[in-house]
Amino acid sequence: REAVRGKTRYFALVRVEGEPYRSQEYLNSVAQDVVVGLDAGPSKLAVVGSDETYSLNRAPEALLEKHKAAQARIRRAQRALNRSLRATNPECFDAKGRWVKGKKATVRSEAWKRKQRKLKSEQRRERVNRRQDETRLARRVMKSGNIVAVEDINYTVWQSSFYGKRMGFTAPGALMQR
Repeated sequence: REAVRGKTRYFALVRVEGEPYRSQEYLNSVAQDVVVGLDAGPSKLAVVGSDETYSLNRAPEALLEKHKAAQARIRRAQRALNRSLRATNPECFDAKGRWVKGKKATVRSEAWKRKQRKLKSEQRRERVNRRQDETRLARRVMKSGNIVAVEDINYTVWQSSFYGKRMGFTAPGALMQR
């Protein structure tokens, strides 16, 4: 169940036994039984195939601008939620605006609920766009080969150490899963 543009939509994943259908056009675009090596970084992806070697920029300027605009919208929505919560629950905050220990903000206004739905919609849109980018990139790599060899890297360490926001945007772990 997912809220899409203010309406609840239901999705089902149907799984059927056997080989999945692949159109002839898709099969012609994928190199069969060819090993391709990948080296994923925070922003670039190096692809080494049997006949070609190339590097893909996972964060081109146009995509970065769209992502920054979406992140700004999400941040504005989060701040509006915080202001609304503080306005409806003033007993939970001291004179300096800090949370009072042990207090819970229990009152949620209709405006807060409306803003929460808007925030969820923005986050859903970002999630869908990121998934589409991963699929597009995975299909581009599959043109070079269908057997993928990658080094075993713990991407969560990258996220916690140096590349937090960039890792959330480029998501190399999700790409490897695709």
